[in-house]
Amino acid sequence: MLRYVTWTLFALLVCSGVAQSSERDLACSFYEDSQGLVEHERCLEYRKDKVLYVSPTLLRKLPFEKKYATAYSEVHGWMYINRKGRVLVEQVMRMDNGADYIRQGFVRFERDGKCGYASLGKVSTIPAQFDGCYPFSGTTARVCNGCQAVTENEHSFYRGGTSFCIDTKGRQIACKPT
Repeated sequence: MLRYVTWTLFALLVCSGVAQSSERDLACSFYEDSQGLVEHERCLEYRKDKVLYVSPTLLRKLPFEKKYATAYSEVHGWMYINRKGRVLVEQVMRMDNGADYIRQGFVRFERDGKCGYASLGKVSTIPAQFDGCYPFSGTTARVCNGCQAVTENEHSFYRGGTSFCIDTKGRQIACKPT
């Protein structure tokens, strides 16, 4: 009997911990008019297709700029969301207190300590394979490997390593003079 009670208590503790972490996983924040960044519980949900969406009730509140809105989650980082509520990309790099800006249809994202470019258009995503990623300028982006992110005052940049340029397909190309 004692063994049964012990296992039952253990199971309850584990399940309550899972439920709490699941609720936290589904919270997100987004900018609301003059209120700034406002957190909402149960903001995110997984649908049958196992894709992450913003809940329909909060989707109406999202501030869209053209086709996309951004939101932040402690678990999923900054995200870009389409008008149907589907999260298109997670772990978007931070820029100016929000998600990185869309440049040439790409946003920079991070996975496992590397960065890459997620496509929000018809071009395919460039996997996270670089140590540093600058935004696209035209059809070219400067990236680096073996570099370190450095922040001085409010400005960030990469120092050291090998720097090179890529095109919108992720192929290494000659860098244009700056």
